[in-house]
Amino acid sequence: MIGALSARSRPIGPAQIPASAIDGPMLEARHSAAGLYWAIVAIMSGMVGAYFQVFEDKEVKGDELALMLAIFFPLVQLAASVVAAIAIALSKRLGKEVRLQHLGKITARGVIGAVIGGAIMLPMLGAC
Repeated sequence: MIGALSARSRPIGPAQIPASAIDGPMLEARHSAAGLYWAIVAIMSGMVGAYFQVFEDKEVKGDELALMLAIFFPLVQLAASVVAAIAIALSKRLGKEVRLQHLGKITARGVIGAVIGGAIMLPMLGAC
């Protein structure tokens, strides 16, 4: 999560990506994918908790839910990146290439962070 949070988008001036009017009001171009990405991550994290609560017929306590999210969070982030990439690619708003690049940076840093976190947790699991 720290890796994904550290991926900042480059601010782009209005001259580089102009505002657009596609079938409606003027839309300002966007250069960041962070809002969409983190919204999808939040929704999918809630879905992981709901899955274990509903489909596993097990009452999940808060600490168990936190542990499950810690284990599955890298997969949730990767799935959120795929969903966000599809949503951005289907978008008609200008600046989608810049948003896709930013999403790629978020995803790459998230994967690197997951690998580092897994490498840190692996010896801890061996000690248990």
